[in-house]
Amino acid sequence: MESAGCKTTIVTVNILINGFCKEGRIEEALEFVQEMSRDGFYPDQCTFNTIVNGLCRSGHIDQALEVVDLMLVEGFEPDVVTYNSLISGLCKMGEVDKAVEIVNQMVSRECAPDTVTYNTLISTLCKENQVKEATALARVLTSKGIPPDVCTFNSLIQGLCMARNHEVAMELFEDMKNKGCRPDEFTYSMLIDNFCSRGKLDEAVSLMREMERSGCARNVVIYNTLIDGFCKNKRIEGAEEIFDQMEVQGVARSSITYNTLIDGLCKNGRVEDAAQLMDQMIMEGLKPDKFTYNSCSLTSASKGHKKGS
Repeated sequence: MESAGCKTTIVTVNILINGFCKEGRIEEALEFVQEMSRDGFYPDQCTFNTIVNGLCRSGHIDQALEVVDLMLVEGFEPDVVTYNSLISGLCKMGEVDKAVEIVNQMVSRECAPDTVTYNTLISTLCKENQVKEATALARVLTSKGIPPDVCTFNSLIQGLCMARNHEVAMELFEDMKNKGCRPDEFTYSMLIDNFCSRGKLDEAVSLMREMERSGCARNVVIYNTLIDGFCKNKRIEGAEEIFDQMEVQGVARSSITYNTLIDGLCKNGRVEDAAQLMDQMIMEGLKPDKFTYNSCSLTSASKGHKKGS
């Protein structure tokens, strides 16, 4: 750059370091920083934060903590971005207790945690089936005047569903709406899946209709979940209705959509209808795979066995 008459600035250097880190080339990022330091470059807050984030995303937490120590030596105080990177890195490694220690350290240094800080911890606690602890942390969030957002609610609802606290999950869903936090596709997808897995198909359909009224887009995953639920509960006509609705609503069917319904039709003895659906699948540009053929072949083999006996 300098040979072309362009002066290297701290902004340019930081952009390059960020590029290395985003591509997971953390070693090259560190080598570049050292090289630039020999040329008189002095890292700033952004440089340190980028390196800390890159190290944490690569799972090098110990090195990231060393960089934070270096920040302090160089006169830079870690900010919420620095701490959130450390907390996220520790949570990804399952080190929740250490992540909580970082939060405490953060507070002791008068750096206020934000929604991202709490959401990272809440999400990790829920995934590790520590829903009670996650709920308590959400209350701390509220007490500090930080309103829970859709990510907070989604993590808690998911955790409650995993822990089979279905009624509490629905209560939280209603509380979410009452507090003006709009559910998104992920919220509805989790709850619809939860209803389908328990055979509560009417409730699942009702929730999808609520999605429609609220203006929340319904994706192929939600339709596939419903079709699978109806097929598994031997309500094949209901599955066909949902399959037809997809075309009306402009939602493109996937191979999974077809395979699920084909399998359901075959298991309900409607092999000819399944074969017709396979033809439709091909006409829509989707290629039948081993799952498609297995559904039909297993049913045919079963019928042949019954005739032979």
